[in-house]
Amino acid sequence: MRNRKFMLVLLAFLLVFALATVTSCGNDEPEATPAPTATPSPTPAPTPDPTPTPEPTPTPEPEPEPEPEPEFVLTPINRVPGLVYSFATDAWLQELEVGTVGAGTIFEHTDYIMQAGDPTFTVVESPMNNGGRGIRLTNRNENWHALDVVTDYLDWDPANHEYILTVVGHIAWGGTAIIGGADGPWTQFVTVDTDDYFILQLILDDTVVADAGERNQFRIQTNCTNNLTIYDITLTRYIHVDEGVEIVYLLSGDPFVQFQATGTTGAANVLASPFLNSAGDPTYSLVEGPGGFNSILISNRNETWHAVDIRLPDLDPFLDPDSNTYVVAVFGYLSWGGTVVLGGADNPWTQLTTVDTDGAFEAYYLISSWDDIDATGERGWLRIQSNCTNNLRIDDILVMVVE
Repeated sequence: MRNRKFMLVLLAFLLVFALATVTSCGNDEPEATPAPTATPSPTPAPTPDPTPTPEPTPTPEPEPEPEPEPEFVLTPINRVPGLVYSFATDAWLQELEVGTVGAGTIFEHTDYIMQAGDPTFTVVESPMNNGGRGIRLTNRNENWHALDVVTDYLDWDPANHEYILTVVGHIAWGGTAIIGGADGPWTQFVTVDTDDYFILQLILDDTVVADAGERNQFRIQTNCTNNLTIYDITLTRYIHVDEGVEIVYLLSGDPFVQFQATGTTGAANVLASPFLNSAGDPTYSLVEGPGGFNSILISNRNETWHAVDIRLPDLDPFLDPDSNTYVVAVFGYLSWGGTVVLGGADNPWTQLTTVDTDGAFEAYYLISSWDDIDATGERGWLRIQSNCTNNLRIDDILVMVVE
């Protein structure tokens, strides 16, 4: 009975389960498959405007104006009347340092001298100009490797006046110094043989200038390729007096004395002229003389022979006693008076002219032959002194042809 009841319950359970399954299957519709999501099309790029407006070009900052190069300015050195040119008054040359090398630098700003050939040019100290500047030429492969004097810019008038070109220099190991033309036919105007130092002088006028060649330049050279040092070049008026009477030497026209400043002291400076020399060791000073030119004052004279000597033979070739008679005239002042003496500078120290004075004086010595020069002693130097040790001022020295 119990089994039958269990069987009825089981059948009832299976019937209920079967009905539930049928019911569930009949009402379950299949879910619809969702439509696929479309892939979005990319947004097309905008078509550019065929004539786009250009971006404005930025204005560049203006370039700063370059600083102008400073104008080359050189303070000129004044020249005394009658002095046309000298190394000492060539402001550019005197501006250069001793030891400066090279033609490009040395001749850069001077209008009066220039190189000839390609030697080595070096600035040196000159004994002529109170420690001024000279020029040394080395590595001279040709004898015409030299220095030219340019006349284009000189303040002169050779058509109406004569001038003296003076060159003071030195040739290492000796040779012949020459002033000649810088262009064909390369005329040699004046020469001098020397063992070392030399002085060359040439009188210039328009004819001589024309004979110097196409550029009217004068060349200072040698007959060899030895080292050449040029300590000074001066160009001064050559003065004629009255009817053919000519001056051979004039202190008031001597550029070696006159270009220096009043107040300059020391024998090496005051007596830098190749025609004058010191005697003893007094104090030599340049003072303004009564004519407005430099006078030579000799003070602190401990001996009567402390004086100034005129080197007469060095006036050659302008002094020619075989053909002319000359007078040497000395003008000056002896402080507190005494006797002025023109005499020999060497043994026997002959007194050739004496003049007593209270102060101002004029003293003269006549030269009519070489005997009158020999009378001054071995060197031919005429001494200007006094019989006392008072201050002695020499205002002018004149050596002039009288017949």
